[in-house]
Amino acid sequence: MSLTLSPTRPGRLVRRALASRLVDTLAAPHGIDRYLELVDPLWTVHEARARVVAVDHQTERTVTLTLQPNRSWGGFQAGQHAVVGVEIDGTWHQRCFSLAGSPHRADGTLELTVKANPSGRVSRHLVDHARAGTILRLSPARGDFTLPAPHERTGHLLLVSGGSGITPVLSMLRTLVHEGHDGPVTFVHYADRLADVCNLDDLRQLTAALPQGRLLLGLTADPTATDLAGFFDGTHLARVTDDPASCQVFL
Repeated sequence: MSLTLSPTRPGRLVRRALASRLVDTLAAPHGIDRYLELVDPLWTVHEARARVVAVDHQTERTVTLTLQPNRSWGGFQAGQHAVVGVEIDGTWHQRCFSLAGSPHRADGTLELTVKANPSGRVSRHLVDHARAGTILRLSPARGDFTLPAPHERTGHLLLVSGGSGITPVLSMLRTLVHEGHDGPVTFVHYADRLADVCNLDDLRQLTAALPQGRLLLGLTADPTATDLAGFFDGTHLARVTDDPASCQVFL
């Protein structure tokens, strides 16, 4: 299901005026954002928010959300996460989620993939109830688990993930493709079965788009279809490279 929504937003000069200390003082004690959201929930000048514009259930227990952030969003680096605010039964709840897309997306959209935790109120709510039009709050991007600048990418890049932990390294892989990286890159991902691998088609296409890209899957419950038997260990590392010390590893 996909829906694109583009509400009219205040212009730059209007936003600058609304963000002034004087206006915020006059709007006390609630602040100007509490009044603007009555017109449109994305018309905030201090608080970053995003509208869900597409929902995709790639596997039975996950949901991938495409988000269109408002102008208060300050961007991110590949590998970072954001604290996401979700309204459930009238109360806002906050959880951390890594951003799975590339910061170079032309349309400025963000991507989150959420796996339902049986005891997780927010993750279960998003998997079961997120729809196009849902409004989420966003903190500034956080975290120092980031892809190095192009001139700092030396040697073999090894990206390793398991299950829903794929999201930050998927962001790195997409960024490498967008930036035309031409060095060796190996993406190693672990899941129970092929049906449990999020973004499988993307992984295949992205690694194929890199001049020296390679994808290896470790399917721990399906030894007949796996590239790597069992769980991550030294033998798996030996399949990837004969010189581990020369690799930059993102796990």
